[in-house]
Amino acid sequence: MNNKVKGYILGAVGGAAYGLNPLFAVPLYKSGMDASSVVFYRYLTAVVLVALLAKFKGYSLKLDRKAVSVAFCLGIMVVGSSLTLFHSYNYMDVGIASTILYVYPVMVAAILALFYNERLSLRTGFCIFLAMVGIAMLYVNGDGTQLDALGTVLALVSALTYAIYMVCINKSRLRKVPTIVVTFYVLLSGLVIYIPLSLCGFRLTPLTGSWQMLLIFCIALFPTVISFVCTASAVLKIGSTPASILGALEPATAVVIGIMVFDEKVTFRTCIGMLLVLVAVLIIITKKDKKK
Repeated sequence: MNNKVKGYILGAVGGAAYGLNPLFAVPLYKSGMDASSVVFYRYLTAVVLVALLAKFKGYSLKLDRKAVSVAFCLGIMVVGSSLTLFHSYNYMDVGIASTILYVYPVMVAAILALFYNERLSLRTGFCIFLAMVGIAMLYVNGDGTQLDALGTVLALVSALTYAIYMVCINKSRLRKVPTIVVTFYVLLSGLVIYIPLSLCGFRLTPLTGSWQMLLIFCIALFPTVISFVCTASAVLKIGSTPASILGALEPATAVVIGIMVFDEKVTFRTCIGMLLVLVAVLIIITKKDKKK
């Protein structure tokens, strides 16, 4: 098996693995755990797993103070994205929430145009419009019912904070640091954020059994560590554009899980809305290849 085939397989595994988030998060909610506690345990476990992986691969975890401060800021973005996404699962179907999250590449293009003087082309403007139409179709169902407004806002904020993270990590001094090392410090910084939260009244829900521990381990391993490592490896083997396209398996996986595991209903209008969002994203991330 050559590197290109391996790259496509790794990209597909990485995208699908991230779509497993609701498979483990929703049962944790039903067992009495809140979203903030789930994210905390997820990050704590993932930090240990990434540290072990870095040691196994022979990477040094040493960074200078300026790089650590940048990683801390990025950690705020990642925690914000995780918290808002996990909270959105309480208000809307997991498939729809994951589809709204996947609009982040369009947001990245808009941020680069607004703050980094990259020209906002007609193509990019069309993609933004297409994505907004898709989200509007998801928001208002065919029978006239609407999604919960708070859940929709939370999913959009999750996409925005992740888009800011993607832009900052590419524009900061961390772009030359090995991805495993960056991930370790971003996740560790995310845990540090919970210190002031605890002073403001945040109370960690204790793990009450082996079932919750297993779910926490799975949510840290599959949609966090495995997803990140596979996607990063795919980028090295086949390039960022094909790897990003394979990331479309994330909302697709979440939709399938929502239907098969949580008995969620998907209407024709919902399918069209999801399709519009995915088409807008695919147009954005294939832009560079077209130019070449």
